[in-house]
Amino acid sequence: MKSLIKILLLSRPVKKLSGKGETITILGNGPSLKNDFHKIKGKVMAVNMFATSEVFTQIRPRYYTIVDIAFFARDPMDYIKVHAENIIQAFERVTWRMTLFLPFEAKGSVLATRLSHLVEVVYFNKTSVTGRFFYSLRLGMPPPQNVLIACLMLSIWMGFKKVYILGADHDWHRHIALNAGRVVLLDSHFYESAKVRIWYNPITGVELKLHELFFSFAKTFKSYHMIQRFAKSKGVKIINLTEHSYIDAFVRTNNKEKSQWIQQ
Repeated sequence: MKSLIKILLLSRPVKKLSGKGETITILGNGPSLKNDFHKIKGKVMAVNMFATSEVFTQIRPRYYTIVDIAFFARDPMDYIKVHAENIIQAFERVTWRMTLFLPFEAKGSVLATRLSHLVEVVYFNKTSVTGRFFYSLRLGMPPPQNVLIACLMLSIWMGFKKVYILGADHDWHRHIALNAGRVVLLDSHFYESAKVRIWYNPITGVELKLHELFFSFAKTFKSYHMIQRFAKSKGVKIINLTEHSYIDAFVRTNNKEKSQWIQQ
């Protein structure tokens, strides 16, 4: 009942999505991606700040997804304004056909309008719901705490039968510390050096407490298991090619992979 109410209030009818080909690789922006570009198979979907990297024009992703509502806010925080402007400038220079997936909340935002004529915007429902019936109708998805969740659902909706994941380290918990009572995180991406940052609630702008941060992580990893069950029901195989990734929901290519303390 809760999911139905959310859908009635937040979701909108969407057209059936169609992808070309059987295989797609989703590129997370984790530090491991720097050495894994050779593992790409089929079409490519990139996310978030990937467009600001040097490899954007080399990889030329066919699909691109941004979910974080902070990018679409009317009055975003200063660092978000800088990030959004850098992404927009990259999108304006795109010289190949690219589909940009944005949630309906982004409609009318600058990010959805300042684009190359070769970039097509397709909106989707990021409404947080449970139930394969609603997923099949593209009316919502498991809680999209991370952009990878939306990417996986979009890939399934487009009809890809094999979905590969790269750059999904998801090891944030290993890089958390307290600094004068504030929760700080050493945030790493393949395109830049690690930076110390504070995580904020994207809606309120309030700093997250430690329990809130771990609750967000828990929702993320749970969503992957929900997606895996949905993918299996659709005959879709999701394969995580990210070495040492902490996602435990999908098939891994290296089952012999172990942590150092297990090997000792």
